[in-house]
Amino acid sequence: MNNYSLILRLDFGGVRILLPGDANADGYGEIPREALRAQIFKVGHHGQRDGADEEVLQAVAPQIMVCCASSDRRYNSADPGLLRMAAEMGIELYFSDCPELPPEIPAPPPHHALEIEIGESGSIQTSYLGIEGEEQR
Repeated sequence: MNNYSLILRLDFGGVRILLPGDANADGYGEIPREALRAQIFKVGHHGQRDGADEEVLQAVAPQIMVCCASSDRRYNSADPGLLRMAAEMGIELYFSDCPELPPEIPAPPPHHALEIEIGESGSIQTSYLGIEGEEQR
């Protein structure tokens, strides 16, 4: 059923964002690979091993990959192999929670939310909100 997720590509302020819902690597089906290219990619299926493969990551070629995974890595979300592959491709990794990560991938600070701000010139700024010890906005 996950591969019936709606796959959205948003173009905003000169930045493309790909939101594949819970689709895994097979869920992109007949979508032309060039149509998947995006600077920001919310990896599908909570970053489980099948959430993306090398072909998908090369087609999307994101600058930033966001993984929405629970900190306990329930259901094998935030798969270390997938994250390692993305990191080796030079993709910046961000997380909605603080899952345990392989030692070579920097863990995010404890936080409550991830904010991605797209500037008028297409610049992309990221920050974790609600970091322990910091004043809340």
